[in-house]
Amino acid sequence: MNNRSIKILFMQAAVSAITICMIPLAAADSTYTVKQGDTLWDISSDKIQSPFLWPKLWKANPGLINPHLIYPGQQLTIPDEIAKQQDDSLTTTPKLKDITILKPYDLSANRVPSKDLKILVSREVLLHSGFVTDKINEVGKVYSNPLGKTVMGRNDTAYIKLNSKTLPGTQFYILSTPEPLIDPSTKKELGKIVRIKGTLQYTGEENGNSKSIIKESFEEISLYDPLINYYSVEALMATSQENRPNQSGTIVKQFADHTVSGTGYILYLNKGRSSGIAIGDLFEIVTGEKPHSPLGDVQIISVQQNTSIGIMKKALREVVTGDLFRNL
Repeated sequence: MNNRSIKILFMQAAVSAITICMIPLAAADSTYTVKQGDTLWDISSDKIQSPFLWPKLWKANPGLINPHLIYPGQQLTIPDEIAKQQDDSLTTTPKLKDITILKPYDLSANRVPSKDLKILVSREVLLHSGFVTDKINEVGKVYSNPLGKTVMGRNDTAYIKLNSKTLPGTQFYILSTPEPLIDPSTKKELGKIVRIKGTLQYTGEENGNSKSIIKESFEEISLYDPLINYYSVEALMATSQENRPNQSGTIVKQFADHTVSGTGYILYLNKGRSSGIAIGDLFEIVTGEKPHSPLGDVQIISVQQNTSIGIMKKALREVVTGDLFRNL
C-alpha cells in the first residue's frame, strides 16, 4: 500500500472518529419513588417545572393504569426529555396588579391586597379550563398547514381564515369546538362549553394565505378550530381566607370528557353567580347516591351566570358526573 493510500485511510478513520464523537449520547432517565400523599400533579410540578404537564409523566409510565391512584413505594420514570422542558409561559411570575379573568365572559376577580397574594391557579390552567357561554364571538378559523399537517402544536405555522382584515402581530385564542353542557339531573342545556387550546399570532400574507405562528398550545390544535380575539389573562390569585358558602349543586362535566377526576382536575358545576357562587369558594364533593360519601374538595376558579368551573384541591376518591358539591 503506497503512502497516498495510507493517508486517505487515516483521514477517513479520523473523520469517522469525529463523527462518532459528535453523536449525542442518549440522556439517562431518572426515577422517582412515590411518597405518602404524592399525586402526579405534585410530582410534575417538582420534576417537570409545571403541574399542568402531568399527562406526559403518566404517558411515560404505562404501568399506571389510573393516574389518580398511585401508592407509596411505586417507582416512576422521569424521562430526561420532558424533565428538561422549559416553557417560559409556565414560569412567568404573575404581576401583582388587578386580576383580569376572561373579561369578555364576565369571569373577573376582585382586587386582592398584595400582601395576601398567592396563586390559586396558573394562567395556563385557567385558559385551558375554558368557559361556558351561549354565543361564541368567532373571528376566524384555522384552516390549513403548509406541510399538510392536520394536528399542530407550539411553533407550527398555521394558515387561518379571518372574518376581517387585521395587522401583522395581532394575536388570537384558538378554541375547541363548542360542546353542549347538559345538566344530568334536569337534562337541560346550560350553555356551550369551549376550552382555549392555545394562542397564535398573525404574521402576514404568504402566497395568498393568512399566515400565523402558534405561540402556545395547551392541547393539539386541529383544522377548523375557531378563533376569538385575544385578551389579557393572568394567573388567578386568592387570599388565605377560606370561604365555604351554604350552597349545593351537581357536577355536570369533567374536563375534556374524562370519565373520572382527581386532584388538579377541572370540573364544571351547574350553579353560578345567580346562586351566589364566587371565585375562590370551596365546596365538599360527595357521591350523588346516598349515603353521600365524601370524595374531596373543589375550589371555584371562574363563574358564569348559571354555571361555574372549579379545580379539585383534594381527592379522596374518584369523582364522576352526577356527584354533588355542597357545604352543610
